[in-house]
Amino acid sequence: MLSDHRKVIGFSFDSNQAAREMWVRVEELISNPENIALSAPGRKRKPKKTAKPIILPPKSQISQPCQFHHVTSVTTNDTPRYFSLQAFVTPPVKHREP
Repeated sequence: MLSDHRKVIGFSFDSNQAAREMWVRVEELISNPENIALSAPGRKRKPKKTAKPIILPPKSQISQPCQFHHVTSVTTNDTPRYFSLQAFVTPPVKHREP
C-alpha cells in the first residue's frame, strides 16, 4: 500500500466477475479500521548520515621536521653521501682510452 493517498490507479478486467472479486477484496481492506497502513501517517525516513569532514590542525600546531634537508637534485658525485645511491644505483662504467 502506498502511504500517499493522493495517487490514483486504474484496473482493466476482461470479465465482470473478476472485477467484482477485486472490488470486494479492496472494500474489505479499506473498511477494516485495524488496517494500520491506511490510518497511519507516512513513514518518516531516517536522514542519511553524512561523514563529518576531518578537521586538520593549524600549521602553527605542527612541528617543523627535525634534521630535514631538502634535496632538489642528485648526481653521481653524491653516491658516498646517500645510502640509496650506493645500494640501488650501479657505479658508472669507466671506458679505457685507446
